Amino acid sequence: MRKAALDGLYFSGVARLLRPLAGGVGAIVIMHRVRPARSTGFQPNLTLEVTPQFLEETIVWLKRNAYEFVSLDEARSRLVNRDFRSRFVAITLDDGYRDNLIWAKPIFDRHGVPYTIFVTTGFAEGNGNLWWLALESIVADNERVEVDDCVIPSGSVVEKLRAHTRLKSMMLREPTYDGRLAFVGRLSKRYRYDHRAATRAACMDWDEVREVAADPLATIGAHTLSHPVLTTISERAVRKELVQSRRILAEKLQREVRHFAYPYGSDQAVGEREFAIAAEAGYATAVTTRLGVLKAADGSRLVELPRVNFDGRYQRKRYCDVLLSGVAPAIWSTSQRLARAPRRLRIPGMA
Repeated sequence: MRKAALDGLYFSGVARLLRPLAGGVGAIVIMHRVRPARSTGFQPNLTLEVTPQFLEETIVWLKRNAYEFVSLDEARSRLVNRDFRSRFVAITLDDGYRDNLIWAKPIFDRHGVPYTIFVTTGFAEGNGNLWWLALESIVADNERVEVDDCVIPSGSVVEKLRAHTRLKSMMLREPTYDGRLAFVGRLSKRYRYDHRAATRAACMDWDEVREVAADPLATIGAHTLSHPVLTTISERAVRKELVQSRRILAEKLQREVRHFAYPYGSDQAVGEREFAIAAEAGYATAVTTRLGVLKAADGSRLVELPRVNFDGRYQRKRYCDVLLSGVAPAIWSTSQRLARAPRRLRIPGMA
């Protein structure tokens, strides 16, 4: 449905027509992994992946369409100083995956494009719990999956997709973030899934983070200690995640860390409490995953900035065009607000 909506906005010309009204002054792009396409039909985390070819083609396309690539420091400066002489794009990548170094960095360097990688310090230390990789791996490697007295078939690709959806749903029904991790822990223990080995394989270690940080085009930002859903933990724990991750990065890299990305970053995962703590912690900017382009008013909302997601399911220039037009984000944001709004009980004959 989303692809159909994007195609409709593009081919109808609506996105192009409304761009002057909805396009804003620039955008912050969010990506996660950059690596070659995989041939398997079971890829539940495809939303987190784009190919090196797509990244390079998109950079070329954005340059041809007069977008200016800027760092997050420059994006902040333009918002604060209301310098909107050209539409700009700041590229960010979350979590600190090793493929950012192997595949993405050479492309950014070749084209002279600034970029920011938000590093979860626990991942760099090899201590992370990347539960989304665990669910994918366990389902991919087994013909059936058993957890909490449930037996779920996962033989064919279709069964694996259904099994992954069911397991994720079961995990999300846990009322606390610790409960969700415990659910994945039980599953991992049964199937001998090694979280530490998986984290070491997927994420940059400190030497690799320092290698990226030495690139004049690169900015390293903070992404917490352990990548929790911040709204599910105490205020004290949130403060620890934001303050200590910044301190650790500054010590490891011997430089100031000015920018932050909220894990998950949706309206359910971050709110006013987290925005206030990010401001108190001294971050120059903090970015969410709320879908949207940057508006002039965002100069006064620097710790709750929206981003445009470059998603592995939509690796077409026309989709990037519609997203950066601001039209699709505006439509989706409005529909989400309406869906969340409390519904009034209407009684016939009464307003």
